[in-house]
Amino acid sequence: MATRSLPPPSPGIAPWHKLTAMFASMPKLIIPAVLFAYSCLLPAEFAFELGGVEMWPYRVVGIAMLPVVLLLAPSLPFRPSKLDLLAGFAVFWYFFSTIVLHGLDANMVVAIAITGDFVLAYSIGRLCIRGPTHFRMFLAAIIPGAAIAAGVVVIESIAGSLLLRPALATFLGQAFYMTPEFRFGLVRGLGPFNHPILAGVFLTSLLPLFWLAFRDRKMKIAGAAIAIAGFFTLSSTALLNLLAGGALLAGLYAQRAFKIPVFAISAIGIVLVYAFLTFASQSGALSVFSRYVLFNALSGQYRELIWKYATQEISEHPIFGIGQRDWNRAYWMFNDSLDSYWLEISMRYGLPLGIALLALTLGTAFSLVHSARTFRYVRDRDVHIAIAMSVLVIVFSGLSVHIWQNVGIWYQFLTGIGVSLSAAGYAGLESRPLLSQNAPARTDLEPQGKRLARPGSI
Repeated sequence: MATRSLPPPSPGIAPWHKLTAMFASMPKLIIPAVLFAYSCLLPAEFAFELGGVEMWPYRVVGIAMLPVVLLLAPSLPFRPSKLDLLAGFAVFWYFFSTIVLHGLDANMVVAIAITGDFVLAYSIGRLCIRGPTHFRMFLAAIIPGAAIAAGVVVIESIAGSLLLRPALATFLGQAFYMTPEFRFGLVRGLGPFNHPILAGVFLTSLLPLFWLAFRDRKMKIAGAAIAIAGFFTLSSTALLNLLAGGALLAGLYAQRAFKIPVFAISAIGIVLVYAFLTFASQSGALSVFSRYVLFNALSGQYRELIWKYATQEISEHPIFGIGQRDWNRAYWMFNDSLDSYWLEISMRYGLPLGIALLALTLGTAFSLVHSARTFRYVRDRDVHIAIAMSVLVIVFSGLSVHIWQNVGIWYQFLTGIGVSLSAAGYAGLESRPLLSQNAPARTDLEPQGKRLARPGSI
């Protein structure tokens, strides 16, 4: 099928003009993904209740977009992946463990909502974005929304007050109960998110995506600025994410420059450091990390206790978890939240679900890196590696914070995109006229020169 290509960009044309040209030729299948990503940036004030179920913006948009996606998806080649089986098992185990523990009671509504959100996010990402060019278009389309969210976070932090969500709540006649939290003389920026931690995780996860997906320097800098805005959430996790993302990028460039296995050496180094801290310190590696790395040492010590009691619950209920009941802990620990995504999943629904989701995420990252080696051009390899890095950064976040609602949905959505791109790369679908819905053969965000990649490398 013939494709319509855009003329080469004129030297010196502004990148934002290139964006306009790109939007005009965007394939229809990318549009639902863009709308779904924007729904993850809408504040909770836009949610409403329907039949006892909270209808979050991403849930409403996902339900509306999925039929459109299913209608348009058959127009492009599709290759199933073994990773889809892990996603299917995760959906099954959400239901199964809930039925075993609670039967068909009110908790089934919670299970249906959680599994439904996972299916929507994963499926839209899996079916809408089919290759590096698709992803660059998608990423460029969400820059304005991400920039606005980042700007609000920075302004709130410097201004010393939460602005966006309180104003929306007042306008819509709703109550807003969150109060500003100060650290180092600044307010922890919230933006459109439900917690500063979520704002930090979302923004910092964008660093590898923006830096590697685009070739235009101005686009790279703009994306990096959006990611760095996550620092103004004053979250230890956001800072560590920036460091982790920066380290992964530096490792990639070092590996390409010096032709040495930087990531393998780094992994061995991390294991050795962890082993040293475990045996050399009386309290263990986790305690050292909590005391000397986190912004708030008291918060770090509290996280240690959470891990102690939560892992005890997991050891006592390893298969189906504890369900929705309250978890056992010290009597003075009034807050029932678990500051770890992986602890929460494994404790509530059992180790099979935690292991399946972790295997899905790590398997996606590995497949993206491995399939990147099949591409001829560095710019296409970089898209695969960028998504792998971003997913790994979010996995890392899940060790110290719970990822829920819109940012949890973003993580599942990005995983679906990663599985889609890795499967297409393995099948060689990128060499076909993949952009059959009037999409350009190359995006106007790319320079005219196409740098060849060294065969078999990343």
